[in-house]
Amino acid sequence: MFPVLPPPYRSQNQGQ
Repeated sequence: MFPVLPPPYRSQNQGQ
């Protein structure tokens, strides 16, 4: 559902 973002950003979005 969330867009695929680079590592520093996806941490605050999905926590992956």
